[in-house]
Amino acid sequence: MIEQVQQKATGLVDSFGEMEYPDRLKHLDLPTLKYRQLCGDMIEMWKHFNVYLREILPASFKPTDRPSRQHSKQLFQHRPNDGMYGVHHNSFYHRAVKVWNGLLSEVVEAGSANSFKNCLDCHWSDTIFSFDPSATLPEP
Repeated sequence: MIEQVQQKATGLVDSFGEMEYPDRLKHLDLPTLKYRQLCGDMIEMWKHFNVYLREILPASFKPTDRPSRQHSKQLFQHRPNDGMYGVHHNSFYHRAVKVWNGLLSEVVEAGSANSFKNCLDCHWSDTIFSFDPSATLPEP
């Protein structure tokens, strides 16, 4: 829904009105709002591990006892209580865990928030997801 606002706004830029939305995003060097939400989610996950106190984190935030080879900060993936299309399915912990668990260890183990953002941008730089609103999430 909010993506439509950005779609209309980019169409108002001079000489971009006739272009397709993904092409306008590429020319303006703008990501889709879905991509920005996912980046924000990953930054927030990084903060959960590196900034926030464990005592204030919700019970939904559960690191696994046996992390995979991908990286050492894997999270337990819960199933939403209300099915695939319920409110819980799009909540932070349900939508972000799969993508977080699929990140490379070089990205997750970044020493600061800014280095994490830079590593994440480099890791996702070749994905079409950043400019194509119909593309799917990066696969772990």
